[in-house]
Amino acid sequence: MNNNLDSFKFLKLSRKEYLNMRFKFENNDMNLLQLVCFEEANLILEFMRVKFADDEAAKKQMAEHRDTHMGSQAIHLAAATGNRYMIEVLMLDFEGDPY
Repeated sequence: MNNNLDSFKFLKLSRKEYLNMRFKFENNDMNLLQLVCFEEANLILEFMRVKFADDEAAKKQMAEHRDTHMGSQAIHLAAATGNRYMIEVLMLDFEGDPY
């Protein structure tokens, strides 16, 4: 995944479609938020933050999803890449728990 926000917006998906998206990556099942963190796609994360600004339950659901490989959440993937911006967005806007 690249960080091209225009290409991402072109999909014109509903909130529910974003929420239910899953990606297989090396025998791992990740949701969109996890993939965005894994790929360090800051612009797409910002788009998601705005798109889900008024839906706390959906943001929390995305942030709490655990992958099938190690049980990692999006915030763990952001921490593994050392992306401070993503960590802050996940903690403040998605209620991500680093513990």
